[in-house]
Amino acid sequence: MRGAPIGAKMPLTNLACQNAKCPQGKPRARLADAQGLYLEVLPNGGRYWRLKYRFDMRITMRWQPGHNLAMRLSMSPRGQPDGSGVVLPLLHLLTPIDDVSTHYFFSMGRHVALDDAELHAGMMAFVRQAFEQEDEPMIAACQEQMGTTDLLSLRPVLLTTDVATMKARRRLQALIDGEQRGGNPVVGST
Repeated sequence: MRGAPIGAKMPLTNLACQNAKCPQGKPRARLADAQGLYLEVLPNGGRYWRLKYRFDMRITMRWQPGHNLAMRLSMSPRGQPDGSGVVLPLLHLLTPIDDVSTHYFFSMGRHVALDDAELHAGMMAFVRQAFEQEDEPMIAACQEQMGTTDLLSLRPVLLTTDVATMKARRRLQALIDGEQRGGNPVVGST
């Protein structure tokens, strides 16, 4: 028995898992267990349990010029209301020091597995890796290569995905200009 095809309701037996083989010439065989769980068998005999899980993911952001970004990431089973699954509130607080330096504070919360020290440690390691080993060195290298704080003076190629950041940049500049004039800036949707 090779196991049931993906989507079947019959769970795999121990014997079926032990005897499962990848058909010759195929990159893998997938044998369904139950509720999206399946066994993936590779030509070299490797066996991996996989879970096919579909969910709706939503991200909402609120930006307060020029230093706060509040985000809310939620994941729930498909078709379920927002907030019925995992919700991760995120907060980014930025305090400029000078033209090229900023204090960056980050906070992330969760409403599940609050007493799970191992999950907490894993989330902290993930965040530290992302900020300290990926984002920070990349931002520093970009700043050094640019040689200026005026991004637009470099005439960058702008993509459709840059629209929101360009609007934020223009709005922030309008606020700075208004503050320097000593008045209240009038910020339109530029």
